[in-house]
Amino acid sequence: MRHNDSRGGRDVFTRALGGNRYGVEHATAVRIARNDAIFRDANERIRDRAADHDVTESIPFLCECAEPSCTTIVRLPLAEYERIRANPTWFFNATGHSAVAGPWATPVESHPGYEVVVKRGLAAEVVKEADPRSRT
Repeated sequence: MRHNDSRGGRDVFTRALGGNRYGVEHATAVRIARNDAIFRDANERIRDRAADHDVTESIPFLCECAEPSCTTIVRLPLAEYERIRANPTWFFNATGHSAVAGPWATPVESHPGYEVVVKRGLAAEVVKEADPRSRT
C-alpha cells in the first residue's frame, strides 16, 4: 500500500509527519491514521472479492481500530460496509475497540458487535487525504 500524492511522490503519512517536527501527539495521530488506512485497504480487497463472488451478507471484515495487532473480525453486510465507507472519516471498530484511538476518534453509532467511529483532528485530515475513493 502506497499513498502517494501529486506533490513530489511522498506518501501522505510522511508528509503529515512533517519531518517529525510536530511532536508526539502529532505523530500519534498520524500513526492512528496510517493504521486505519492499512485496515481499510485490506477491507477494500475483501469487499472486492465478496463482490466477485456475489456475496452480500455477513462478510468477514477486519476491525478498523487503531490497534496495529488487532485481528478481530467484524461481519457486515456489503450495504452496511458501503454506507460506513461512503464517509472517508468513518471506520467500524469491534465493540470496545474505539478507546485505543484516544482523542482521535469518537463513536457515532453503536450496533451489535461493532461501533462506527469518526476520526477527529489531524487523524481525520490524514485519512481523508489517504482515501483513494476521495481522490477519484
